[in-house]
Amino acid sequence: MVSHVELAFSDETVCDVSNFRVGDIVMLYPYDVDSVPDVRKTMVFRGTIAEIGERQLRIRLRNEQTDSFVFTRDKARLWAVEHDFMEASFTSLYSGLQAFLSAPQERRDLLMLRRCPETDPSRRLLGDYGDFNELVLREKQAKDLFLIIGPPGTGKTSFGLLYTLKEELLETDTSILLMAYTNRAVDEICGKLCGETDFIRLGSPVSCPEEYRDHLLEERMAEAGTLSGLRRIIGQTRVFVGTVSSLSSCGPLFQAKHFSLAIVDEASQILEPYLVGLMAARHGMLPAIGKFVLIGDHKQLPAVVRQRPAQSAVHEPQLHAIGLRDCRLSLFERLLSRYRGAPAVTYLLTRQGRMHREVAAFPAMSFYGGLLREVPLARQLSPSDVPRLRFIDVTCTDAAPSPKANRAEAEVIARELLAIYRREGSSFSAERTVGVIVPYRNQIATIRAAVAKLNVPALLGVTIDTVERYQGSQRKHIVYGFTVREQGQLRFLTDTAFEEDGQLIDRKLNVAVTRAEDYLVMVGNSAVLGTNVLFSRLVDYVRRHGGYEKASQTAS
Repeated sequence: MVSHVELAFSDETVCDVSNFRVGDIVMLYPYDVDSVPDVRKTMVFRGTIAEIGERQLRIRLRNEQTDSFVFTRDKARLWAVEHDFMEASFTSLYSGLQAFLSAPQERRDLLMLRRCPETDPSRRLLGDYGDFNELVLREKQAKDLFLIIGPPGTGKTSFGLLYTLKEELLETDTSILLMAYTNRAVDEICGKLCGETDFIRLGSPVSCPEEYRDHLLEERMAEAGTLSGLRRIIGQTRVFVGTVSSLSSCGPLFQAKHFSLAIVDEASQILEPYLVGLMAARHGMLPAIGKFVLIGDHKQLPAVVRQRPAQSAVHEPQLHAIGLRDCRLSLFERLLSRYRGAPAVTYLLTRQGRMHREVAAFPAMSFYGGLLREVPLARQLSPSDVPRLRFIDVTCTDAAPSPKANRAEAEVIARELLAIYRREGSSFSAERTVGVIVPYRNQIATIRAAVAKLNVPALLGVTIDTVERYQGSQRKHIVYGFTVREQGQLRFLTDTAFEEDGQLIDRKLNVAVTRAEDYLVMVGNSAVLGTNVLFSRLVDYVRRHGGYEKASQTAS
């Protein structure tokens, strides 16, 4: 049986697989040399990316093949790999909407904003969580819904999620669901749980790192041996972890077990249809999940939606009455629009332990009204002999084949990486020391080519990626390349911006500039960026604080 296929890149190929990650669902199909790939004209295999190497790609087939000839017969042809989707994910959305229609009235009323979330002020803490006692107490006193707003670096997972979990486990006869939208976020949750409590992870081994695979449900099933043994394990385990998608497909779990609490991380990136089914799930005649805690930040990146704003707009007055005006918004955002400022329902984390004070100052002032402050840790207040916040002004004069590539900026970014490598010396780590953020995949390849010319092997492992891929990550140094060459491109950079209380919030910019712990370098064309109010304000801010400089040379 053929379960995996390994594809090699040709020597002439630029191996830019930045748009793919291990665990991605893909289509695989052959096509003729010197022709355009067309999925409609050939046999298509579907699978999951199991491994991405420097010169090869390994794919786990969704349906194993009995004979390798189906692949070797096309060995003279090229193979295309494209993103795919699971039809089952859509099925679960429709099932979720059906579950909502048959949910208990009180749960439907909660989601439709026909009743306010209830509280029990008599409840008291059983544990001690230091500076987070107020958060955990207010969450515990909420009976059915609570929202935690976690700005960058405030420890929404390390503290908000983990302390809420610990307090719930101190109560008897409680079980908890922990979920997030992406496998990367689920990995982070699993890392926090290891050594703290036993848990079962739902999902595929392909999308689960090796260190957590012994927690997978299928591993526990193998250990149980019998159905009664599996029921016993499920009954005894108090913590279950998985993506929203994997949990939405686990109806039998809710028939077998009631959960007192579900904590949803990344909630501001999850569209309503993905959650309403879970919130409406039944255990007998009662809701399968007693209470929901949603953790997110509406000022960071929203859900990825392909539909244009006009297609996602909601026009029905009845839906406007419950805050549903745009299908691109998450349930977290809709609930927050109603309950923002209500202490019984929401809590804003305001102490961040990631960024140095000088790095954090602009986003704290511009996006969080000055409420976001350092812990402070000693590292956040330490002096430096080089500016912690810089803007390098680059004018690109070459005629690039794509407006989404900027060779002049790529060369400046490569030089910055080399300078950081030399300054860090033996402590340099490609995974932790520095990261590069750009808006376009074309620019990722352009920067990689510029870095390769430096002949410094340690720099080849530096992560160069889009802002969407960097949310949730951090590095000691961040280099952010704006890339844009003309004013019309600013629309893409600012397509997630919105206004709140008279303040312009640019979610992409917020995420990009808050990934840096100690140093942030921005590379861009100030003349182009200056036509945007917020970008102009950013460049002026850096200039006033002594971090502005012109690039030493430009592409010709």
